[in-house]
Amino acid sequence: MTYGQLKEATVQFDCFAETNFEAERLVNFFMDTMEDHIPTYKKYGVVEMHFWRRLRDEYITQFRNGIIARSVQYYVRTEDVTYEHVPLIQRVDIALQRLVVSPESQLTVFDAE
Repeated sequence: MTYGQLKEATVQFDCFAETNFEAERLVNFFMDTMEDHIPTYKKYGVVEMHFWRRLRDEYITQFRNGIIARSVQYYVRTEDVTYEHVPLIQRVDIALQRLVVSPESQLTVFDAE
């Protein structure tokens, strides 16, 4: 038997760099890499995947030097497939406990458990 379940998600990837130029170069490289590896993702259960959107840049100053976070989102649809082994019937045993003949109707009644 085979069971399957489809799941949909939006996955976000954040790229961090010190300058806008580096962030743009890194995001473009990342997006090209994602496109190149779509056949591999499909091999491992991704049914559909495509670029969804690019988010607004964030300038993060929580570290000593500020960095730029550039985010992209992808729509991903996966399928989880579960296989359950069902063994073949190898032998069927039928045990008849009693054979009863009814004298009124001449019917034979089998009482099996």
